[in-house]
Amino acid sequence: MKNKYAKRSRISEAKTREVVRYFAADPTALQAAALSGLNRNTVNRLYRAPCGNASCLPAKPSAPLFGTAEIDESFFGARRVKGRRGRGACGKTVVFGIFERQGQVYTEIVPDCSKPTLQSIIRGWVDPRTVINSDGWPGYNGLVDLGYGHFRVDHSRDERGAVHINDIEGFWGLAKVRLTKFKGLPGHTFPLHLKETEWRYNHRHDDKYQMPRLGKEGCDWSSDCGRLALPRVAPPGRYLGSSLRRTRPPSPVARLETSATAFATLCKEVSVR
Repeated sequence: MKNKYAKRSRISEAKTREVVRYFAADPTALQAAALSGLNRNTVNRLYRAPCGNASCLPAKPSAPLFGTAEIDESFFGARRVKGRRGRGACGKTVVFGIFERQGQVYTEIVPDCSKPTLQSIIRGWVDPRTVINSDGWPGYNGLVDLGYGHFRVDHSRDERGAVHINDIEGFWGLAKVRLTKFKGLPGHTFPLHLKETEWRYNHRHDDKYQMPRLGKEGCDWSSDCGRLALPRVAPPGRYLGSSLRRTRPPSPVARLETSATAFATLCKEVSVR
């Protein structure tokens, strides 16, 4: 059957576009199969096309994050039954996130929450003139020495004003609620689901079906698309920060001027509120 969206396909172009609409609306593959009348494996194969195509779901920001950013780490995995809690919980996947206010969010799977791991990613994706808000995790110590304006959040106090990390924490909640509907994910597909959630959040105000390379101008929905071009996501035990763009640390005078400017800007925002 002739189908410009998928090679050697046995389904029509109209049915393929219907599945694309379901992908944009974000039901599960099982729900989309029930609505479209197709086999669940066929829907899964079509769903993997945009998830596996790096040109459709970019795995990195289009430009360095700038302005005011919130950074935080979160743990994804099954609900704890027995054992240690928090950072020592067994079987959890560590995800580090950077949220640019009035901008986009970026996530990356990391092997640990150590200072070299997290700050390598920050230096790779965040502009040195950015004001960063974080919690009290020791892995964020020394960001001021790199030229960033840095403010810490005390969760034990009432968080009001410009110093907070509510936006990135809200994204963590949205991501975990969305991934819960799959009732468990294989380890090799979790990075794809994570980047898809990031992509959906960054385009939450857009019509995803009409977006370039996804809708009628769509990417190649062939059976091999999901295997040919996987996005650049970190496999377990590795992280991408060390291979990203590095910036030379500014001079002490430049760091002092940047920190003073950032502090003055934040004080102005707090006074206005």
